[in-house]
Amino acid sequence: MHAEIIELNWSFFFQIINTLIIFFILSKVLFKPIRNHMVKREEDIAGAIDHANQLIVEAERFKSEYEEKLDEYQLLGREILQNAKDKSDDYAKRIVHEAQEHAAKLALKAKEDMEREKQLAMIELKNQIGEIAILIAEKILKERLDQPGQEAMIHKIIKELESTKWQN
Repeated sequence: MHAEIIELNWSFFFQIINTLIIFFILSKVLFKPIRNHMVKREEDIAGAIDHANQLIVEAERFKSEYEEKLDEYQLLGREILQNAKDKSDDYAKRIVHEAQEHAAKLALKAKEDMEREKQLAMIELKNQIGEIAILIAEKILKERLDQPGQEAMIHKIIKELESTKWQN
């Protein structure tokens, strides 16, 4: 006996028609919404990826702007420090120059004071020499020495004055 695996009868055709109807109904009711949901999900994922890429690009742009600004601020900071250093150096040089000028003025004033004191001492010395000369003349006149006595006295006084070291 030979049995056939599939018998072709009306029930077989009804089963095929029922399967096709169920497949059609399922495709409209179940498969199409699932497919639509999957397409929407793919679109959402693609949109999220695009948005993430845009955020990455924007973040890189912000990062580059930040780095540029940071470089600018570092350069500005170095310029400010250099300007402050230059100003402090100029100020120090000015103070040293003013101190040197003041010291030079003080030295000049001291020299002028010493010169003035020297001149006053010379005037005083000349006055004292004049007084000594007058005293000598008075002694000579009081003693009324004869001519050889006067000459001896003058030579004696001159020798005394020469032995004393007078400095100008």
